Amino acid sequence: MIARKLYHEPVPAALVARFWEQGEISPFQLMRVVAWKSAQPLAELSLNDEDMIRDRTRAAMRAIGQFRGVNVVTQQVDWQVWRDAAATAIGVEQSGTGLLGLRGVRYPVATAILAVLLPEVFPVMDRYAIAGVFGCSVKEGASAKWHRADKYREYCQALAASERADVKPIRSVHERDQFFMNSAMRTREGVSDN
Repeated sequence: MIARKLYHEPVPAALVARFWEQGEISPFQLMRVVAWKSAQPLAELSLNDEDMIRDRTRAAMRAIGQFRGVNVVTQQVDWQVWRDAAATAIGVEQSGTGLLGLRGVRYPVATAILAVLLPEVFPVMDRYAIAGVFGCSVKEGASAKWHRADKYREYCQALAASERADVKPIRSVHERDQFFMNSAMRTREGVSDN
């Protein structure tokens, strides 16, 4: 097994608190967040204008800020308001809006940024986690059909409402996405969860 790199460790809570104090994420800080999800997009991410990174992250944080202190697993949520906030923060790649307007940010990375900011509210939309939650193949989970606000909402609701005995005690929607991702990865590698 390959050793984990330090940048794959979760983003420290103190750093996330600093993001909220700043009201934005600086370009270097965004590199740290993106590296946690995947080091691959970093080169392309470095091509963005620094002010654009600050503007896009500031707007994303404003869009989701109403959910600070909320836990979608343990609390009632207006899922249409959740969907609209996520859609505004993430944006649309074709029109260059939201986080998807940044070079190097695709849907999984955009959801990872939201999950770092509010892990009790937003999951990472990873192909392995999608496969684990919906019982599809990992290849189907990588499909662009999932990279839409309505599908992200469906995915988050499925995670939040999961009644599986091994998932029910997990109180963070992001920890639940990690559970399903790890489970699907082990299954793909031929390692049983039993």
